[in-house]
Amino acid sequence: MGPVARRRAALGAVVLGGCGAGGGPGGGHGAAGLPGVAPLPVGQDIVAADIVLDLDAETGTARMEVAVAPRGGSAVLAIDGLTLLHARVAGGDAAWDEGGRLVLQAAPDEDRVEADLAWRFPRRGLATADGWMADAGGGATLTWPHHCANLFPCDPAPAEGARFSLRATAAEGQVLAPGDLGADAPSYQPAVARGDYARIDLGTSPGGVAMEAWHLPGRSAAARAGTAPLPAAMAHLEALLGPYPYGGRFGAVEVDWGPWSWGGMEHHPLVHVAAFDFGNPEVQVHELVHAWFGGHVRIACWEDLVLSEGTTTYLTARALAAADGTDLWPMYVDDFLGPLCSGDPPPPVTLPDATCGAVDLTQHALGGGAPYFKGACFFEELGDAWGPDAVDAGLASFVGAHGGGAARMQDLLDHLAAVAVDAGARDALDAAATDWLRTPGCPAEARRRCRSGRR
Repeated sequence: MGPVARRRAALGAVVLGGCGAGGGPGGGHGAAGLPGVAPLPVGQDIVAADIVLDLDAETGTARMEVAVAPRGGSAVLAIDGLTLLHARVAGGDAAWDEGGRLVLQAAPDEDRVEADLAWRFPRRGLATADGWMADAGGGATLTWPHHCANLFPCDPAPAEGARFSLRATAAEGQVLAPGDLGADAPSYQPAVARGDYARIDLGTSPGGVAMEAWHLPGRSAAARAGTAPLPAAMAHLEALLGPYPYGGRFGAVEVDWGPWSWGGMEHHPLVHVAAFDFGNPEVQVHELVHAWFGGHVRIACWEDLVLSEGTTTYLTARALAAADGTDLWPMYVDDFLGPLCSGDPPPPVTLPDATCGAVDLTQHALGGGAPYFKGACFFEELGDAWGPDAVDAGLASFVGAHGGGAARMQDLLDHLAAVAVDAGARDALDAAATDWLRTPGCPAEARRRCRSGRR
């Protein structure tokens, strides 16, 4: 997601917020019993989901494979917003109920179940932005954070990762769907857009990723301006964090979310960036960075949102500086951190990690700017103490250790402590984490501290 102030204006509290779920890294993750999320069992794991959507009929089909524990057990998927047409397992019908749950029973002694599913999905509006929005320009989907069950059967827990394939058809308009995502992704990542699109070829990255931009009519100049740094930013991120996780294609897709069309969403490999911000390089690069933090390394709990958003906001500044020399820190501090710190009420603790799945982002202050900007400032201040290259190296080795799975922010803090060069570096890490992540409000002299190395 792009900077939270833009995104809040764009998508409203319903989209910004979400209900969390899930256990820690590894294994299966069931959704917590928060508003709008059907409780799902721990011990299951969606392995793969091959989904096809008919945007005209507003129907979908899927072949899904779900691992279960113990053997011979059942998997449960959320179908809250869907009308199931059929659900078949091993030639028989699966069970579903009006409580928004689909039960898939594995055969005795089997540790996974395969199902063929068909359903109708509802048409959602721009005001809720929680599924298929036929009126979003030519049409677009958005299921962040836990509304995947308005589009396809799913487990909405942020820790759940599946190998998705998503294709879509429509009689009119260009339909942009990702196909095979190429790696595990959270359930809010697959997305579709439809419109009268024109394509810009952005070249091929050093890692062999074909890069492109898709813009709406009359928007070529904005598209070229906003996406100009993406090739160099991709080269920087590939060199730092490793190969792009989602196959050999990356694209930025302009979407029309209505008159409040701001921000973006990390729907890799075809990220969606709203029309207002399609010409904004910072938003474009922010969504690119999410391929590694948010996608490849998923958050285990919504309480760990800073692991996705703070890290991405920080790395966006690093990548854009490497790409074209842009210094984002004055904008981060003056436009976002300053108002955040002087707000009433003050920003919350950025890392409320005593719980996992207890935070509802639609209601909790964690749904504001704290994970983005207090999180980014934590890394910036650590860079002042360690040197930015040492922080980058720590983030890179963390991706190497946790890519493809879910992690908590504490896992990253533990990792950074383990790679710290000495006790003084660990003390600096602890001090920055205490001030920026574990203390409500903002540190004294927050503006100066967040860009102290750039004054």
